[in-house]
Amino acid sequence: MITAPRLYSVGQITGATFLGGPLSGGVLLALNYRALGEPARALKALVAGAVAMVVLVALIAVLPEGVPNGVIPVAYTIAMGQIAHSLQGARIAQHLEAGGAKGSHWRTAGLGCGGLVVFFVLAMAVLLALPQDKIEVYDSEVIWEDGATEEQARLVADYMTDIGVFGPEKNGITITVAQPDDALQLQFIIVDLGWEDAGKVASFQTIGDDFSEVALEGAPVEVWMCNDFMMPRKVLYSGGGEEP
Repeated sequence: MITAPRLYSVGQITGATFLGGPLSGGVLLALNYRALGEPARALKALVAGAVAMVVLVALIAVLPEGVPNGVIPVAYTIAMGQIAHSLQGARIAQHLEAGGAKGSHWRTAGLGCGGLVVFFVLAMAVLLALPQDKIEVYDSEVIWEDGATEEQARLVADYMTDIGVFGPEKNGITITVAQPDDALQLQFIIVDLGWEDAGKVASFQTIGDDFSEVALEGAPVEVWMCNDFMMPRKVLYSGGGEEP
């Protein structure tokens, strides 16, 4: 018994691309070509999607600051929609008008989510491979980025050594220093949901207040308590106050 082919619509291809990047769109194009009995074109579509994903990650890594976050996803989503319409639009429309089956929306969403996972894995690999501006103290390090300077990073390293956070018998700690605006940000990775621990929050508040006064003559400091993906879970401001 021959199963009738299912083709993914241009809308599904576009939606998967928006969710998971060009790799997800390339996979759906490839599945359509395979359903149409064109394995060579299916392979080309898959390879093109994978290459486009790698290029996208590399491009994002070197983009200058100030480029709006939404520009690139919109651009590649529109581009993939146009490519899908040009390559397969007429055949998909003919197939659906003749009563042919459409590809699963659940599978479309799943492939979109899968592409998103691949994107984050590639992005982390690229970030780890790029040279970073950092100061190493024993097993710990201070990285400076996004407007911060080496001098500010050294102030942080010296302060952390003075108060005993950095030391020969301490576990390795990475602090990222950034200054996208007036306040200097000290970004810490916090384990075990430490941002929900009132005692730890108070300790980091003290670090922000004290560092502001001792090293920066009262200039504003933000202490970011981040998860493993460097996403801030709680932001503390020197002089009191916090953002949940």
